Amino acid sequence: DKYKQSSRDSEQLRRELDLVQTNLKKVTWEYEQKKTEYTKAIQDKDQELRDSKRDVETLKARRDEYAHRDQQRQLEHDKITQERAREREVEAQNARMLEQERSQREHERQKERELAADRDRE
Repeated sequence: DKYKQSSRDSEQLRRELDLVQTNLKKVTWEYEQKKTEYTKAIQDKDQELRDSKRDVETLKARRDEYAHRDQQRQLEHDKITQERAREREVEAQNARMLEQERSQREHERQKERELAADRDRE
């Protein structure tokens, strides 16, 4: 009788052990699935972060390039403006010199007329 009881107890313990092992396998499998899922999610977020950082760097580089181009255009504009101002100054100087020369010739012609008039009177 003790042997039958012991045998039944043994069988009961084996069934419980099988149940515990089955549950352990199930829980282990679920754990591995979640671990894989979370690891993938973390990797995806890391990639998104790297992509975002790269995009930010690209945008900063583009902004710097545009700022440089704008600065170059401004420098070129300033250079052209200065050159035009110098050209206007040179034109004004030439006009003054031509006016002085014309005035000088007119003055000389006037003197010649006065001398001619003086000779005619003599």
